Amino acid sequence: MRTCARDTALLLAGGFTACVLASVAPPASAFTIDARRLGMGGAFTPRSRELATANVAYHAVADRPSDFGRVIPLPLGLVQLATDFPTFDAESESFDVLRITETILHPPFFLELTEPDPMDGDISISLARNAFAIDFDDARDLLPQEPIRAGTTFAPPLFGLGIRGAQTFVAPLLEAEARVALDDPLYAVLSQGAPLLPNSRYDFQANATSLAGTSFHAGWSGGGWGAPESDGVHVGAFAKYVMGFGFGTADTRVGLATADTIFGDEDPLDVLFDATTRYAPFGQIGNGIGFDAGVAYRAGALDVGVGVRDIATNVWFGKTTVEHSFIDDATGEIVSETVATDESFRLRLPTQTTVNLSWSGRATVLAADLTTSRWGTTTHFGAERRIGWLALRGGLLTDERHNLQYAGGLGLGLSQVWLDVGLQSHGYAFTEERGWTLGTSIGLR
Repeated sequence: MRTCARDTALLLAGGFTACVLASVAPPASAFTIDARRLGMGGAFTPRSRELATANVAYHAVADRPSDFGRVIPLPLGLVQLATDFPTFDAESESFDVLRITETILHPPFFLELTEPDPMDGDISISLARNAFAIDFDDARDLLPQEPIRAGTTFAPPLFGLGIRGAQTFVAPLLEAEARVALDDPLYAVLSQGAPLLPNSRYDFQANATSLAGTSFHAGWSGGGWGAPESDGVHVGAFAKYVMGFGFGTADTRVGLATADTIFGDEDPLDVLFDATTRYAPFGQIGNGIGFDAGVAYRAGALDVGVGVRDIATNVWFGKTTVEHSFIDDATGEIVSETVATDESFRLRLPTQTTVNLSWSGRATVLAADLTTSRWGTTTHFGAERRIGWLALRGGLLTDERHNLQYAGGLGLGLSQVWLDVGLQSHGYAFTEERGWTLGTSIGLR
């Protein structure tokens, strides 16, 4: 599609601004349905179901009085999402690949209390025969120069059987990851006011992958070997069979290509759009295998562990559908075509290593952990103090961009039932602004 340089650049700038405004959720490597953990900065507490996922050795470690046996989430964010759900139709005017990426990357399970500030600052435009520049006050020094890559794997054990250390259990599986990147020339144009130059290319790329299914685990965990209160070394090793019920990937590129002259007589600028999506049709089930392993040590109130999950875990889909969307040169409209309907595909889940450390007193819990994977490294620190029927919580965490975030919360307990409320900050995908997420759940212990 050909158009004049000024109109095209403004179109790109406006579309990018809309994408930024739609990016209201952070990456979520520590996705949780437990408001208690949310209020403690996402830190793992001993014997929590999510820690048992990250480190299978904790299947053999005895519960502590502070541990919650079951969590019933109150997902207020799903109501928020239902009122404004993103469209997946590439030909729709409201199609927004960044918003879809954010939704996949950070499922809005809990309630988002804030939205990013509108980018309504001054816009300066400078024109020359072979140069065109737009300077956004709000975007300057806010957009990330390095690619953003983050994701989450959520697979807490639901139920299982065990005898003498041998165990089997079933877990739901949700895996999502995304990567968003501006190339250096486009970053300079949007964030630093650099001009569009002749014979140049400016690209934006977004990739997203999601998988939903279930996994069946079988293995062994044990330890302690006669030590009181489950003290001593515990180990675990499990094989898993993965069934994928829903799967999709998207690879989208948007950009500009300039000609010899920015403001020439004809063909000054090409708008580029190319998107490839792959998904498993309804009823097509993926199959895969993998392994988890871990070691944990307990000495009195102290817990230390190292767990590795999804070792060589791959999921094969025998038939996937591939679609290609692009701009038609003749009409200037986005069109889509199916290029394959029975193409096989292998999805490799990321291997994640988690190191956890915690101290559990009679009324106080201190916890910290570090998780590293191909998405990067995140850390979490949390504390809880119980005073009768009241629990006060707080925490710190770092996200995939190594920014410090904050958390706090409280719990109200009656007998074995606790109502938990957690509040946690996060960064938006494209700016250094801080947003806040409110979570609520019921804990049974």
